[in-house]
Amino acid sequence: MPTVLLAEPNASVRTTLKAVLEKEGYRVRATPSYEEAMPLLRLKKWELLITEVELETDNELGLRLAREAKELNLPPAVFLYISSPDMQQLREALALHVDYCAFKPMAVEELCDVLRMLVVRRAAAALN
Repeated sequence: MPTVLLAEPNASVRTTLKAVLEKEGYRVRATPSYEEAMPLLRLKKWELLITEVELETDNELGLRLAREAKELNLPPAVFLYISSPDMQQLREALALHVDYCAFKPMAVEELCDVLRMLVVRRAAAALN
């Protein structure tokens, strides 16, 4: 059962995503903030990190969380999403080499397909 760390500031979005992911067979730990997500990120090995770019009121905390995830010895696959099309945030996300970047709203089918692909890709990378 793949593990997911979900960082999403909006309670209804967080609850909905958690329910969708659990239905798909993921073990999900959902947090509303960078402050809660960061210690959890370091606490265990996650297969996936899913984060909104704009955590809380800071437009950069989701990017910071993604950056710190990528610096781990065995980093999770990072799925980053952006609420409003912002080219600067998109450039920064691509510079971090996040595994997938999307804009809200996302179709549930797209999200699930991408996450399955990221889990397989991460598992293959861990074997090498």
